[in-house]
Amino acid sequence: MVQNKIYELLDMMSDLSEKCYCAGWLDETEYILWQAIMNGCKKLDWGQDVIEEWELVKLKNLAEAVEGWWIFTKKGDNYFGQAFLKMTDWLDLFEKWQKGELKDV
Repeated sequence: MVQNKIYELLDMMSDLSEKCYCAGWLDETEYILWQAIMNGCKKLDWGQDVIEEWELVKLKNLAEAVEGWWIFTKKGDNYFGQAFLKMTDWLDLFEKWQKGELKDV
């Protein structure tokens, strides 16, 4: 059951990126979505569309249920794909991103 929710979270993150930017995973999608969740799940104008409050609440609930978050891994200009991180690892990574300390992941 948790495994299904893990992939439901991935699909929803990708779908929101596609909805707002016509990109299956826009650069920094994981950070933008998480920042919106941390800002109280208020409606987010992003790209060419809007992410509604209910969508952010659903993302938050899924992340809490699976105790993790998806990221898109890259090194330089080479992209490797999505990876699931445990919540503690994700929160450490997000903090580095906020501080501008994040290099390639």
